Amino acid sequence: MKKNLEQKYQNNLKILRTKHGLLQKEVAQLLGFRTEDRICRWERGQSIPSLPNLLKLTKLFSVDTKDLYPDL
Repeated sequence: MKKNLEQKYQNNLKILRTKHGLLQKEVAQLLGFRTEDRICRWERGQSIPSLPNLLKLTKLFSVDTKDLYPDL
Protein backbone atom coordinates (compact mmCIF):
# COMPACT_ATOMS: atom_id res chain seq x y z
CA MET A 1 0.00 0.00 0.00
CA LYS A 2 1.48 3.33 -1.09
CA LYS A 3 1.33 6.22 1.37
CA ASN A 4 0.07 9.62 0.29
CA LEU A 5 3.01 12.01 0.66
CA GLU A 6 0.90 15.12 0.23
CA GLN A 7 0.59 17.32 3.29
CA LYS A 8 -2.85 17.14 4.81
CA TYR A 9 -2.21 20.22 6.94
CA GLN A 10 -0.09 22.84 5.13
CA ASN A 11 2.23 24.70 7.48
CA ASN A 12 5.41 26.72 7.78
CA LEU A 13 6.87 24.94 10.80
CA LYS A 14 10.02 23.67 9.13
CA ILE A 15 10.75 27.05 7.57
CA LEU A 16 10.38 28.82 10.91
CA ARG A 17 12.33 26.16 12.80
CA THR A 18 15.30 26.30 10.43
CA LYS A 19 15.14 30.10 10.32
CA HIS A 20 15.58 30.05 14.11
CA GLY A 21 18.43 27.56 13.83
CA LEU A 22 16.66 24.81 15.76
CA LEU A 23 16.57 21.06 15.26
CA GLN A 24 13.34 19.10 15.58
CA LYS A 25 14.70 17.53 18.74
CA GLU A 26 15.38 20.96 20.25
CA VAL A 27 11.84 22.15 19.51
CA ALA A 28 10.49 18.95 21.02
CA GLN A 29 12.50 19.52 24.20
CA LEU A 30 11.37 23.14 24.45
CA LEU A 31 7.76 21.95 24.24
CA GLY A 32 8.35 19.25 26.85
CA PHE A 33 8.48 16.16 24.60
CA ARG A 34 11.07 13.40 24.89
CA THR A 35 11.38 12.77 21.15
CA GLU A 36 10.93 14.74 17.96
CA ASP A 37 8.33 12.35 16.48
CA ARG A 38 5.45 14.75 17.05
CA ILE A 39 7.36 17.69 15.55
CA CYS A 40 8.17 15.58 12.50
CA ARG A 41 4.48 14.66 12.00
CA TRP A 42 3.47 18.29 12.36
CA GLU A 43 6.06 19.46 9.82
CA ARG A 44 5.01 16.78 7.35
CA GLY A 45 1.40 17.87 7.73
CA GLN A 46 0.32 14.44 8.98
CA SER A 47 -1.20 15.91 12.14
CA ILE A 48 -1.61 19.28 13.81
CA PRO A 49 -0.62 20.43 17.29
CA SER A 50 -3.19 20.77 20.04
CA LEU A 51 -4.22 24.32 20.89
CA PRO A 52 -1.83 24.57 23.88
CA ASN A 53 1.07 23.33 21.73
CA LEU A 54 0.10 25.63 18.88
CA LEU A 55 0.24 28.57 21.29
CA LYS A 56 3.64 27.43 22.56
CA LEU A 57 4.90 27.33 18.97
CA THR A 58 3.64 30.85 18.26
CA LYS A 59 5.46 32.08 21.36
CA LEU A 60 8.64 30.14 20.52
CA PHE A 61 8.81 31.55 16.98
CA SER A 62 7.25 34.96 17.82
CA VAL A 63 4.60 34.58 15.13
CA ASP A 64 0.82 34.47 14.77
CA THR A 65 -1.03 31.19 14.26
CA LYS A 66 -1.71 32.25 10.66
CA ASP A 67 2.06 32.36 10.09
CA LEU A 68 2.30 28.71 11.21
CA TYR A 69 -0.88 27.41 9.59
CA PRO A 70 -2.13 29.83 6.91
CA ASP A 71 -5.24 27.77 6.16
CA LEU A 72 -6.57 27.65 9.73
